[in-house]
Amino acid sequence: MITWPAFFPKPQRAGNSRAPADLSIRSSVINGPNLARQRSSFQIETCPISLVLANEWLAVFDSFWHYKLNHGAAWFTITLAGETGTVATVARFVEGYSAKLVGGGHWNVTAELEIDNTPRLTLSEYIAENPR
Repeated sequence: MITWPAFFPKPQRAGNSRAPADLSIRSSVINGPNLARQRSSFQIETCPISLVLANEWLAVFDSFWHYKLNHGAAWFTITLAGETGTVATVARFVEGYSAKLVGGGHWNVTAELEIDNTPRLTLSEYIAENPR
């Protein structure tokens, strides 16, 4: 598995958003409410990220994205902060990335990641925090 290089800054979640995929399939029926069923138990979530890179590091990032990640299509491990703390997760780029010059030879790089193992509380942790 490819690993996010340690010499790159750790990306930050851009904004305060999460977008879990809808895992339900709904079918309409003639009488009564629509039927709903689970499509899959595997949930992909998207997460916007951003990081600031100096000119020379943007070139290194672009090469990593191009060569190692196959234009962002390959899965890799990366450490991200989330609701359950900072954890290693598996991700890949949804599409390309965007780099905007912010001055002083630095670039703000933004992208959206697909995360396939979103950190969650275990069932016992959830029950302990919500004993109802």
